Amino acid sequence: MTKLDNQLCPICGGDSWKHNSIQTEEKHCKCGADFYLKNVMKPQDLRIGNYIYYEHTTHIISGIMGNKIYSWWVKDGKPVIEYEQKDVGGAQVENPYMDVISRYDPIPLTDAHFIEWGFYKDGEYWGRGIEDYNFCFKYRDWAKNWAFYQEFTDSPFEHDEGVKYPISFDIEFVHQIQNLWFALLHKEINEKEE
Repeated sequence: MTKLDNQLCPICGGDSWKHNSIQTEEKHCKCGADFYLKNVMKPQDLRIGNYIYYEHTTHIISGIMGNKIYSWWVKDGKPVIEYEQKDVGGAQVENPYMDVISRYDPIPLTDAHFIEWGFYKDGEYWGRGIEDYNFCFKYRDWAKNWAFYQEFTDSPFEHDEGVKYPISFDIEFVHQIQNLWFALLHKEINEKEE
């Protein structure tokens, strides 16, 4: 079976699959080609506020229900909320995009994201200081993913100063780093420090 890095069949260009379960990484195109996906997003890996691709456009998740994702497209870093008119009383209601999770793609994490989020470059690491810690990310070319390190900036022990301790590996996508950051700090990664 061949590795498939996106949702389209490289043989026929189609996006119609015989079966497309969220639980499997295998895809079987109607043209007869068999592939496996490099990474399949699962609903439990996502949360409201995550950035993902939908129809080649950056979207922010506004809701998750089963295997369906509700989202808004993003312009200049902010969601563009569209409305439809309700028939009774003329009240406007939000009308987000909605599709099954398999139609969405993860956004690969790049240096540009760290710049956008206010990180600074320190040799091979992207770092950002939060209170007594410096959170650092380093791209591991051999593994084709990012690793997360913690560095103490105000440790009572001299031997800890400047040492980067590995915390997590295999970070490939924007939603993964968003979730890690939120779990550690209860803040969004794109929130500016006061």
